Amino acid sequence: MNTPFYIARRYLVSKSSNNAINFMSFLAAFGVFVSAASLFVVLSGFSGLKDFSLGFISYTSPDLKASANSGKTFLLDEKDYKSLSDLSSFSSVSRAVEERVLVSANKNSQIVQLKGVDEFFPLRVVDSILVEGNWVNQGEKELVAGWGIANNLGLETLDNINAPVVYAPKPGSGQVLSVEDAFASSVFLTLGIFEINEETNNSVVYTSLSTAQELLGYDSSQVSSVNFYLHSSVNEALAIEEIKDVLGDSFVVKTRLAQNDTLYKMLNTEQAAVYLIFTLVVIIALFNVVGALIMMILEKRSDLQVLLSFGLVKKEISRVFFYQGILISVAGSFSGVFVGFCLVLLQQNFSLFMITPSLAYPVSVSAMTFVVVFFTVVVLGSLASKIASSQALKALKK
Repeated sequence: MNTPFYIARRYLVSKSSNNAINFMSFLAAFGVFVSAASLFVVLSGFSGLKDFSLGFISYTSPDLKASANSGKTFLLDEKDYKSLSDLSSFSSVSRAVEERVLVSANKNSQIVQLKGVDEFFPLRVVDSILVEGNWVNQGEKELVAGWGIANNLGLETLDNINAPVVYAPKPGSGQVLSVEDAFASSVFLTLGIFEINEETNNSVVYTSLSTAQELLGYDSSQVSSVNFYLHSSVNEALAIEEIKDVLGDSFVVKTRLAQNDTLYKMLNTEQAAVYLIFTLVVIIALFNVVGALIMMILEKRSDLQVLLSFGLVKKEISRVFFYQGILISVAGSFSGVFVGFCLVLLQQNFSLFMITPSLAYPVSVSAMTFVVVFFTVVVLGSLASKIASSQALKALKK
C-alpha cells in the first residue's frame, strides 16, 4: 500500500477540529471547481465563436485557390480548364475574376470588390448566401450585391429606374485626358442580395464571369483565379499535386487556411489570450490550496511526529500533503469540467444566452477542450501542492 497516498486520502475526507481549516479546505476545493468550470465554459464559448466566424469562410473562400505567382491575372485555355474539371478530386472547378470597382446609384458611390464567377460556382454556396432575388445569369449585365452595399446605395432587386452604374479602371498605359479614358462603365441590374458577414456584405458584389471580363477589358481566357471545391474524402495535399501537374509550377495553390491566414492568426491569438487570462484565474484559485495545505501542516505538526516514530521518512510525510493537493486539484477539475460541460449542453439545446433575438451564442466542445482544462488544472495544482508540501519538512525541523 502507498502509505502517503492513503494518509492523504484520509486527511482529505476527514474533518479537522479547527473550523477555520475546514473552511479553508472547502474554499480551496470550491475555488478549483469554479476555475475549472469557468475555463471549460470560456474555451467552449470561444471555440464556438471561432467555428461560427470561420463557417462564413466556406462561402467566400474555396477549398483550394490557384492564382498566378505574379500579376493579377493569367490565361487559362480551354484544354487546361477541361483537364482540371475532369479531375475526380473536385466536385466543382470554377473560374473567377476579381477587381476593385466603383458602384454608383441614387447619388451615392462606394468602392467594392467585383467578383465575376462562371456557371460552375457551387449552387450550395448560392443557396446559402442568397437572401433576396436570384443569382446572376451568365453573359447578362446583372449583379448580386451584399446586404450592406445594397443598404448604403439604396439598391433594390429588379429596379431598372435606379439601376447601379459600375466603373472599372481600363487596362493599358498612356496619358489620361478624361474620365472616359480612365474608366469603363456599364449599367447593371440588381438581380439579388446576399448576406454572409458584415465585412463581406459591405465590400463584395457578384456578377457573371463573361460580364466582368467585358467590363474590365479582359480576354475570354483571362482570369484572376481558379477555385476548386473538394469532395469530402479527398486529401488536400494530393489534390494540390494534381493541380500543379496540369498548371505547372508557375502558379501558387492556396488552401482555405492560407487564403485567410490573417483571420486564423487573429482568432488563434485571441484564443491564446483568453486561455492565459483564465489560467491566471486558476492560479489565483490554487493559492487557496496552498494556504489550506500549509494551515493543515501546522495543525498536524504533532501527528507528523507520530508518523516519524512509526517509521515514515520526512520525504514520505511531505508526499502526504503533495498527494492531498493533487487530489483536491483532480476532484475540483473533474467536478468543474462536468458542470461546465452540462452548462455548454444547456446552451446548445436551450439557447440560454442570445447574441441577438434570433441568434444564440455559439458554443463548441471538443476532446481537446477536456484535455486542456484537465492538464492545466492538474499541472498547476501539482506545482502548488509541491510548494505547500515543502513546508512539511520545515515543520518537522521545529
